[in-house]
Amino acid sequence: MPAFNADPSAERLFSPDWSQIGPASEWLNHAGSSLGIPLEALNRLDVCLNEALANVLSHGGPGATAAPLRLRISVENFRHSNASATLTVCDGGLKFDPTAFTPSPLPKSLDDVQPGGLGIILIRGSANELGYRYISGTNQFDITVCWPKC
Repeated sequence: MPAFNADPSAERLFSPDWSQIGPASEWLNHAGSSLGIPLEALNRLDVCLNEALANVLSHGGPGATAAPLRLRISVENFRHSNASATLTVCDGGLKFDPTAFTPSPLPKSLDDVQPGGLGIILIRGSANELGYRYISGTNQFDITVCWPKC
């Protein structure tokens, strides 16, 4: 996986295991807070992180559990009135572009609910911008949230 160079940022590897979702969430909240990300933006990123990791572990195939998960959080302060944080989730699972995935229409009743696709809807509803790259066998999913600067 390529090295990241932007500052301010934080990065950490996690074992590709369900038991690591909680620690990854704790790391995101601690690192994000130390980078000055407001709580509301961190909460949105945390929803996205949990859904993204669940998708990788559920649907990523054998490669998803063979290589560590790499998480990176970076902050960008714009000149005018906004700031943003981008969480990058890197995994060795099957190639999958969540930005191109078309989920099924939302069910009209509980009887119509089918499993799958709701995590992507939650991520899209929580993020301001999404990006995806597949480089050297690695999915790199960027999740960006924005907030107004004080």
